[in-house]
Amino acid sequence: MKRFTKDRISTFLQVLLVIFLFGYSAVKGNPESKENTITNSTASFTGDVALTAQMLDLWEQHVAWNRNVMLCIVDELPGTALAIERLQQNKIEIGNSIKPFYGNEAGDELTELLQAHVSISVEVMKFAKEQKHTELQEANNRWYANADAIASFLADINSYWATDKIQLIIKDQLRFTTTQAVCRINKDYPADIIAYDKAHADVLQMAEIFADGIANQFPEKINPVADVFMINNN
Repeated sequence: MKRFTKDRISTFLQVLLVIFLFGYSAVKGNPESKENTITNSTASFTGDVALTAQMLDLWEQHVAWNRNVMLCIVDELPGTALAIERLQQNKIEIGNSIKPFYGNEAGDELTELLQAHVSISVEVMKFAKEQKHTELQEANNRWYANADAIASFLADINSYWATDKIQLIIKDQLRFTTTQAVCRINKDYPADIIAYDKAHADVLQMAEIFADGIANQFPEKINPVADVFMINNN
């Protein structure tokens, strides 16, 4: 009979903790819960852990680089063009992440929509900084129309994403981005930080919704948690 070493016991406990946490998330995300607005959902953190981790990483990069761009524009920092380029690269990566499920054309279309979103957001922040109110309103209208197009695209390819909640989160991202810029311009730094924290929390929730939606739509492509976390008995 093999004896457990200290390292193997530690690994075993870590696995139990992960399984417990994912199990808790699954219960919390139960579709019959009053707090869950996604109907007919059967997976919340019970599908492919790698997929969920990827979505969380990509969308956290979105909100982080979006703030980086805002700071560069409002505070007139060097490296603005490079920050925008990196934010646009994130949109390519997000589009690529759905290609294994929806194909290259759909992935490229999502990237195109998201890159347009970034380009317009840069205009919004610049016009806000320069206090060009007419141009700001026009850009803001295009920004919200783009957000509607993104929500419509997502709803078309996955019925689990056709929810008011995901549409609200997308619109909230616009509002929180604008709030950060305005607060930064007005040197209201505490309010700026609060707006960023809200944007960060919302975008992580959206990432979880994306991962859950794919897990529900393509269960045959999703590996169960038990297959991901294996203890090496060698």
